[in-house]
Amino acid sequence: MRVDGQVFAVGSCAGLFGVQAKQVTVQVGQQIDVRMMEEPAGPSGNQLVPVFPLPRSSRPAVLADSTVSQDRASGTYQAMRPGHAVLTTRAWCLAGGGEIRGSCPVLDVTVVGMPPENDQVKRQAKVRVMAEFFTYAVDRRLAPFWLPFGLHPGRDGVTLTDDGNFLARFGFFRLETPLANISEAHVTRDYRWWTSAGVRMSLADQGLTFGTNSSAGVCVHFREPVPSPLRRKGHPALTVTVADVNGLAARLPPLTPPASRP
Repeated sequence: MRVDGQVFAVGSCAGLFGVQAKQVTVQVGQQIDVRMMEEPAGPSGNQLVPVFPLPRSSRPAVLADSTVSQDRASGTYQAMRPGHAVLTTRAWCLAGGGEIRGSCPVLDVTVVGMPPENDQVKRQAKVRVMAEFFTYAVDRRLAPFWLPFGLHPGRDGVTLTDDGNFLARFGFFRLETPLANISEAHVTRDYRWWTSAGVRMSLADQGLTFGTNSSAGVCVHFREPVPSPLRRKGHPALTVTVADVNGLAARLPPLTPPASRP
């Protein structure tokens, strides 16, 4: 494992992880590189595969999956915003003097903002903290619907950028508009599974969906239509099935209630 240029090992020489994971602190923007041990596999034993799968972040909004090697033995994780996250994997753990198999903590990560050393660094730190990233809540059972669009779980999502833009990425597709162009946003739930995943456009109102699950998402309405490769004239709204639907909705203008009758 490599954190800010420092390389160290986690787990025991027998390939066991402790329940109390190693603790590290990184700054927003820094990366953590993980390399899992490999063992021979295949009929001839000349193929190397990871002993355990790459760990996953407990809070992708704080520590997001960035890149994964082709052999899935190496991965890079990006510190997105201040907070706390734990990298966990399915492996053997040492707990209470015995061995258990399950979800084992690999690394306990605290992400902090950049220290303001001077005015320029202070401005950069402020910018980094202001930017927010919301990953998708991915239902892997619906992979046949979203995988053809090139979606990268953990890497793609919605970013509220430091320069005041709303940016949604979904594989080969992206949609960007100033936050000032958003009129309202609200949480929607319980979609039909066969229409909820992938990149889809409503024929009724030309609304766009970046969908990864049928449970919940945020419907974002625009003052002026925002174009995409599917419609150059633009879309009046976009639904994104992010993991933190309430968090994203809270950062955008709320749904305006209808006026009451006199």
